Amino acid sequence: ARPELMVQTINFGAIQNILDVLWRKVKDVVASGGYLHEDEQALMGLAFNLFILMYQLRTFSEDKELVTALVSCEGFEYFQSLLGVVEIARGAGDVLEKVYFHIPHICQYLTDELKME
Repeated sequence: ARPELMVQTINFGAIQNILDVLWRKVKDVVASGGYLHEDEQALMGLAFNLFILMYQLRTFSEDKELVTALVSCEGFEYFQSLLGVVEIARGAGDVLEKVYFHIPHICQYLTDELKME
């Protein structure tokens, strides 16, 4: 199917290199809790979308190059900490679809009580 074809076609080492370069450009600001400027926000958006692509493809394949590139990227822990997933049941509940998304930074400061509301 389509995900397997994507896994066979994509050069995950190249995507890891792109993620690493993008992460190096913003990691100091992220680590200090500082504000990302517009161009840095755009870089983070691109990096996060590439991370989501690899993370989602990993659910379809245990390709060694894919798994290695994903867990070896320099910002893995950061990206994974802000990765959310929602499961959606379609039809009579026989199809379960996962949607991955970037959890906004402000959500890190919500208490468990507020999250339950």
